[in-house]
This record gives sequence, C-alpha cells and structure tokens, in this order.
Amino acid sequence: FVELPFIGYLVLDFVTTREFWQTGQISNALYRVSQFLFPVELVLIVLFRMTFVIEAFQNIRGHTIGFLGLQILLSLISSKNLLVDRELGVTPGRKLVGQDVARALALLYVFLLVSTSCLFI
Repeated sequence: FVELPFIGYLVLDFVTTREFWQTGQISNALYRVSQFLFPVELVLIVLFRMTFVIEAFQNIRGHTIGFLGLQILLSLISSKNLLVDRELGVTPGRKLVGQDVARALALLYVFLLVSTSCLFI
C-alpha cells in the first residue's frame, strides 16, 4: 500500500492548515480552498492505486490514469503549499539564496510542475 503514507501526509497537512487558520495566520479564503481540495486530493491518491490494479497490457488508459492523478495531486499540493507559505511570510530556502530568489524559484517550480502536468491531460 504505497499510498498510505501519502494519505497520512494529506491528513497532517490539512490539520496543520486548520491550525494556522484557527490562530489567524492564514485567511478564511485559503482555508476554504484547503477544505475544498482535501477530499479531491484524497480521491486522486486513491486513484493512484489503479496503477497497480490494472495491468498496462490489458488497459493502458486505466493503468496510466493513476499516474495522471498523482501528477495533478502533486501540482495541487505544491500550489497550495506555495500559497500557505506566502501568507505565513516564509519561503523554503530563503537563508541559502535570499527571500526574493527563493520566491522566484518556488514560483518557477510550481509553474513547471503544473505546465508539465497539463501536457498529459
């Protein structure tokens, strides 16, 4: 069950976002987005199971839909994390390269991830 740790991550990420909202560190709008995306993210990670259930030789579309769901899920998570980090005023890697460069790299990463995911839809 490869997806079980990922489900644990999604639950802990949602709980953390909820705590940020309860303490007033993030806006109501961002918390509502997180509430809406949480069940979508769970469905996408469960669909990843199809990769192991459906054989590629029998049904190539059914087999690869799980990978597409995983790629969309990773795009959603990275976009949401970027928004939360912006509202909190933190950027991963800011001590290494500076705040402005770290934000630009984070935006570039999310852009490339989302655009690559859109190529396969």
